[in-house]
Amino acid sequence: DSRGKFRSYAVVFATLFLPIFAITLYYYFKPLKGSSFVRRRWYNVNFKSSSVLLPNQQVIDNLVQKNNYQAKVSKYLLNSLNMPIYQNTNTKFFNDCEAYFDTLLEELRKAERYIFMESYLIEQSNLWDSIFEVLKIKARQGVEIKILYDDSGSEDSFQDKKTFIKLANYKIDARPFNKMHFVQSSIECYRDHRKMVIIDGKVAFTGGLDISDACVNFRQVYGAWKDGGIMLSGDAVWSMAVMFINSWQFTTKQDLDMTKYKATIVNRRSKDEWVQPFGTSPFFEGRVSKNVYLSVIQNANKTIYITAPTFVIDEEMMSTLIMASRSGVDVKIIFPSVSNKKSKFYMARESFGQLIRAGVKVYEYTAGYIHDKGMVVDGETAIVGNITWDFRPLHNRFENGVLIHGGNTVQEIKFSFERTLNSCRMLTMKDYRSRKWTEKLCAKILRFISPIF
Repeated sequence: DSRGKFRSYAVVFATLFLPIFAITLYYYFKPLKGSSFVRRRWYNVNFKSSSVLLPNQQVIDNLVQKNNYQAKVSKYLLNSLNMPIYQNTNTKFFNDCEAYFDTLLEELRKAERYIFMESYLIEQSNLWDSIFEVLKIKARQGVEIKILYDDSGSEDSFQDKKTFIKLANYKIDARPFNKMHFVQSSIECYRDHRKMVIIDGKVAFTGGLDISDACVNFRQVYGAWKDGGIMLSGDAVWSMAVMFINSWQFTTKQDLDMTKYKATIVNRRSKDEWVQPFGTSPFFEGRVSKNVYLSVIQNANKTIYITAPTFVIDEEMMSTLIMASRSGVDVKIIFPSVSNKKSKFYMARESFGQLIRAGVKVYEYTAGYIHDKGMVVDGETAIVGNITWDFRPLHNRFENGVLIHGGNTVQEIKFSFERTLNSCRMLTMKDYRSRKWTEKLCAKILRFISPIF
């Protein structure tokens, strides 16, 4: 495919013209001899959990009867990742960071059995202090607390380098995911970008929000921070609990009895809503997140709304969006007007020319910085989570999201997107052509070499 060709050209270019640089990179990122063992451990952990994640055929049949196209996407996730589809689950969408964390703290105070937290970034902050105070109280009450943090994302995030180790003094078990070393390996490039909190197997939270003061606007670097998250209560929480336990067992090599963490859920009135939490991994075959995005886009009839802090897509995704737009689907993308990563910012803006020419409406969020990651199609299907429209999250990271079909929450996500447009400016071809020549040059070079990163 075109990406494979670019990858080959990039490797040849690096080898011929930058031999010292290429050789240095090879030895710095030298392959880990035990990488096959690490992969097998991940497969074994997930295989063991397959016996506790059993799909409900009636739920699948109900979705098939409602919308066979939606059912195909969900069955793909089920067959690829063993992630069941649920009804009997309530969902609540948050388009306000402060409301998300206020509700999270409220639910943490209700914990009786266990609290699982998994986050790419946990940093020294007022927000962490508020969460930590609740965790200490819950630990004293006998609640089991486990925290997974990414060793790269949370590296040097506390002045006291032993902060996570010292949590053991409060009976809080915190572990780094995929610990970093001075000489890196290929396996260490696989980071844990998931953001999840699971409480007693009854309530779960996820979205794009890290535990950082920037997320709740206690500290503003790029203006007011806008993000999205979702709370689940009911049967679907079990999938998120299993995802966390899998990550925990993979990281710590502990063998946990999963069944003791499953909650007895009081049956809720089934709504016309199907909920499917899922977690992806670079160890799974195929590009599951990307394929889900592609399938949802290809099935769109009316609208495709996308929010993304970064937007570095390949030719296949580009062609799919262009085809949707030229087929009469209203495609809108909201992107930040500022970025914390100039390289990806430039590459995204480089791709907008093709999209705008094809009728895709691209908007810059001007009220601050938008970190929301998601998509809603036809007001019927939505994906909420932390999977960014970028090569690394779609291929090389541990990510998670929630696929939702039907119901009021999908409509709320759609309305939230439309309200956000009021704080945006639509880009034109004039904007695309008037970029500085230095940005254009950097973007072309970066897109050329991006396949090797």
